[in-house]
Amino acid sequence: QSFDKGELSQARDLFHNCIQRDPLHSEAWYGLARTEGMIKGGPRATYRILRRALRYNRSNPKLYQSLGRLASRLGNAELATEYFQRGLRIYGLKDNDKASLLASWGVTEGSINKEGARRRFQEAIRVDPLCMRAYAGWARIEARCGDFQKSK
Repeated sequence: QSFDKGELSQARDLFHNCIQRDPLHSEAWYGLARTEGMIKGGPRATYRILRRALRYNRSNPKLYQSLGRLASRLGNAELATEYFQRGLRIYGLKDNDKASLLASWGVTEGSINKEGARRRFQEAIRVDPLCMRAYAGWARIEARCGDFQKSK
């Protein structure tokens, strides 16, 4: 509730409190990361918090996906790729999580390697035909390339 009202310091304290009680509570980590990003001005602060969360929970595919997307946003496609790959190596990964990681990787790769991005999107859709992130990301890549037939 503090977060929604804009009481960021109180929200940060509450998220810290939650994490102290349960370091695996991913919602608290994401909330803290978002709050720190708002307080300290951006994705670098968010990234630092999520890196700390990774120390406690190395089997959370959404955490690797978020770190990959942030690394990409911060201009480090190589590090982003590393996070996506690490997430894909999690034992017992669910199909929807695998597809989502592949689609996010495709979006990141799309700016430097269109063919690689297409392969990631195709694999994501093969794994989970309902992965909308893959369809949307692939369509954006094709539209940027000017291939409007493929983007439909």
